[in-house]
Amino acid sequence: MMMPLLFAVLGGLSLIVVGLGYKHASVVKSPVGAHGSVFGGVAFLLTFAYSFFEPTDWLDWRLWAVGLVGSALFMLAVGFYTRANRVGPLSTSWVVLNLSCVLSIFLAAVFLPDEKWVWLDAPIVALFVGMIFTLHAGMKQDGAGETKGRVHPLFWPLVLGAFVFNGVFLFLLKIKAAALPVGHNGAMMAICFGAAGAIMAACHALACRRRNEIPWKKHDFAAGLMLGFGAGLGNIFVLKAMSLPAVVVLPVCQGLPMIGGVVAMAILYRERFNRAKIAGLLLVCALLLLTVFRDKVMPQRGPGEARELGAEPGEVGVNLNGQE
Repeated sequence: MMMPLLFAVLGGLSLIVVGLGYKHASVVKSPVGAHGSVFGGVAFLLTFAYSFFEPTDWLDWRLWAVGLVGSALFMLAVGFYTRANRVGPLSTSWVVLNLSCVLSIFLAAVFLPDEKWVWLDAPIVALFVGMIFTLHAGMKQDGAGETKGRVHPLFWPLVLGAFVFNGVFLFLLKIKAAALPVGHNGAMMAICFGAAGAIMAACHALACRRRNEIPWKKHDFAAGLMLGFGAGLGNIFVLKAMSLPAVVVLPVCQGLPMIGGVVAMAILYRERFNRAKIAGLLLVCALLLLTVFRDKVMPQRGPGEARELGAEPGEVGVNLNGQE
């Protein structure tokens, strides 16, 4: 079980680049459609190339169903989140979006029979939630992204939409692990990002044509490249880690990029590194240690239950026909 946990850590580290991409997009004021379409295109190329190095059946309808649903959820989550940031405090919408991880964990525990909870799961979730609110306190001390005055009436409905759609998107990754447990990671994400990128590119190009504007500028490509590379590589690692319970893999994959992003912002953009952010760093270290310890005490799966997502043909796993 150590390899899936390593994949979760690598996924979290890769997703730090996504945070830097969003930060760069906000600094240069890149429109969502501009950097978002480049984001989708770069992530598509990366994940599509990876699909040739793992078992993939492009004719399997389950692959296309999961990929296209994931694309719709991804665009809805991004759309609600970016619009919420325009009418309300950035730090609040950031907290609610990351708390959607808890929704994914709950859905997995309710609907997936293999998601067996142990007594350490409650402390893991508590540490994750505590880390988010601790980092939120640090962001509020900076005052960055805060909206002064009365919050727009649409802010909370928009934030709630981002929470739901992002949470269901993360849960969809667990569904993919159950439906297509061997391979198909790159193909699934290629369909997801490819469809999203194509739709965003078409909508953005039409909008710019009506306004007689240049659709893409250099800074749009810079932000999109960071976003696409980080998300493409990160989600491949996350999918390979999905043989772990959601209560382990999702807090690790979401916790690392959050704290890594705070450290990167302090170094690259000279944002203050205050006591609350230091406390968040300590909490994510405790979270990682607790997930490793959980691996030692959790009930071991029998040979018939093993579903190693990174398994090559011939290893213990479940093939496309559901046979061992």
